[in-house]
Amino acid sequence: ALAAARTSADGRETITIADYAPLPTRALSTSEAQAFVGTYRNPRRFTVEVVWQGNALVLKRFGRDFPMRALERAGEFVVDLPQGNSEVVTFGRAAGRRADYLQMNVWALARVP
Repeated sequence: ALAAARTSADGRETITIADYAPLPTRALSTSEAQAFVGTYRNPRRFTVEVVWQGNALVLKRFGRDFPMRALERAGEFVVDLPQGNSEVVTFGRAAGRRADYLQMNVWALARVP
């Protein structure tokens, strides 16, 4: 959701939340998906795994599975979270190579060899 602040005549600020259109997603081929499959770790925090299940990438973290939908920009995915929230997961990689790390929220996780 997108927040917009407004100041009323008496000087009080109110914030309203407006919905926006869902992020546009695209199909992901099995061969393209393989660049992202792997285990990623932040040594001070946690480890996650990205797997190919059926016909989609799945983020496994904290004992739960979160399907990942590919966004228009290569290496960016949206993950739906509990309570209707979502977050964008971005992978860092050189063209034509496997991902070296993933960025999730404020956390960067390096690929485990």
